[in-house]
Amino acid sequence: MIIVEGTSIDQFFSVEFVKAISSLSEIVHKEGSGIVIQLFQG
Repeated sequence: MIIVEGTSIDQFFSVEFVKAISSLSEIVHKEGSGIVIQLFQG
């Protein structure tokens, strides 16, 4: 991972986290809440 000087790692991860949540939300809307249950159960 390349870290640009002055770039906050926490900010980077928070952005990636938001992207992940957005993607997960889209999947939930398409596939239903069953996948979320499967994810939490492992």
